[in-house]
Amino acid sequence: MCGIVGIIGGKPVSRLIYHSLFSVQHRGQSSAGMLVYDGNIHVTKDAGLVREVFNQESKINVPGNIGIGHTRYSTAGMDDIKSLKRNAQPEYLVNPFLACAHNGNVFNCPELDKITNRKPRTDCDVQCLLLPMADKLYKKELSPDVIFNACKELMTQVKGSYSALFLADSGDNPYLFAMTDPFKIRPLVLGKKDGLYCLTSETRVFKKINFEYVKDIPGGSVIIIDSKGNIFEKQVIKKPEKPCMFEFVYFAKPDSRINGRSVHNCESRTWPFTGKGISC
Repeated sequence: MCGIVGIIGGKPVSRLIYHSLFSVQHRGQSSAGMLVYDGNIHVTKDAGLVREVFNQESKINVPGNIGIGHTRYSTAGMDDIKSLKRNAQPEYLVNPFLACAHNGNVFNCPELDKITNRKPRTDCDVQCLLLPMADKLYKKELSPDVIFNACKELMTQVKGSYSALFLADSGDNPYLFAMTDPFKIRPLVLGKKDGLYCLTSETRVFKKINFEYVKDIPGGSVIIIDSKGNIFEKQVIKKPEKPCMFEFVYFAKPDSRINGRSVHNCESRTWPFTGKGISC
């Protein structure tokens, strides 16, 4: 699928996100991108590998203490270069300012298009998360409760698999927040170091940037982190988790762990798949 990284704290995050993207490059090689925010929007994204997209120091070292990054495995839109460039993530809006990067597949986008008057700029299903979320936050003073309510409402409307990162402007205290689909089909983990917090697809990212693993984010959850390091978390919809088997045998790297399980050990013990779930 795709690789996502979001980092927030009291220090510049662009270089950390850049190095993190190499650790999730295997999850998507169609395009790569990074958006960092300091009151201004600094975004670089394009078709190609991380090393090809971020081929200048000015694209790597940019100001801002909050940002999100993405490596894309294209499952929506065409695969010609023009389409890959257009569908690269993160995607963002300016009214209100909201950025998003996601890992997964939303399969009821035609239904979701009908609940918003906003027009998608790309063919990627990230638009089906970004545009309705922007509607739900529009002209509201952002707070954890407002974000929790918006995410819960959107979860009841979206069908598919997703772990989605959002960056939202709330004046002097921007928020990094994420939501996971109720079945937790796609992984999302939290790490920390020296007042910085990272949400990403795989634990191997933490080894790359020397962060400490904190936890896996449960299905149907919303986690919100502000620039002061305050964390707000709520499981707004609770259902039995159904992780995708291919995370263990194809998407994730062997040195990662998902819900405490070694991907390496699962890979060696679950093939051929019997249809009875993952045992490792």
